[in-house]
Amino acid sequence: MRTAVISALLVVMASSTGCSCGTTHSPPDAALDGVTSAEPDIDLTGTWHDCGTRLTFAPDGTVTREDLRAGCSSIGDYEIRGRSLEVAWDSADCVGTDRWARELVRADRGFVSVDLVDGRTNRWADDAHTIERFEIVGESGQRSIARLVGTPGDGFGSGCYWSADGTCGGLLSCGGAIGRWSLEGDSLSASTSCSGTCACGARLAGTRDAAGVITGTYTGANCEVVLSGTFVATPSPEP
Repeated sequence: MRTAVISALLVVMASSTGCSCGTTHSPPDAALDGVTSAEPDIDLTGTWHDCGTRLTFAPDGTVTREDLRAGCSSIGDYEIRGRSLEVAWDSADCVGTDRWARELVRADRGFVSVDLVDGRTNRWADDAHTIERFEIVGESGQRSIARLVGTPGDGFGSGCYWSADGTCGGLLSCGGAIGRWSLEGDSLSASTSCSGTCACGARLAGTRDAAGVITGTYTGANCEVVLSGTFVATPSPEP
């Protein structure tokens, strides 16, 4: 079974081009009882990123997951045996479930996890990746947050955006993925997309000044309207 899961994960990685309080929990050891591995335990100590989340594994066996879009966090206890990760979270409010069961593949600049319940994969970049965060404001005052980990679409890089008001008052859409964010000198070329009941896409072009502020234009469309306008993207510190 372990071989089949790992083989399936490697196929997913090869075909992928890219990009989420008080319940008492039991320690994760019980879920891993009887699990043995000839492989060394994968070491995840440190902080890992996707464009909307920080995941920090401490040496004392605790893990913190920060959802930067929702502005919440959860703490749990974790256990790693070989490639198997089990987490018992203190609350499902910010995580969606009170337990994680994951299979891991470690790479040079990050790791990939596969959910053993639904098969979903997540790619996590190491803390050495460059992280950029912008507040993007449209001409009518629409405000979105964009966060970039490395280069979106390259290795463990990812990018996403979400409404700064926590609901749906942002630029372009409530939120979505940044598929491209490329600066040639001081010229920006970027693209975004969103899914759901009203899928959307947009392209952005702009110029960066000496302070790192990008001023530009966007065009796009969703299931109802064609979008166009101007924006200002200002570098913003990590929370």
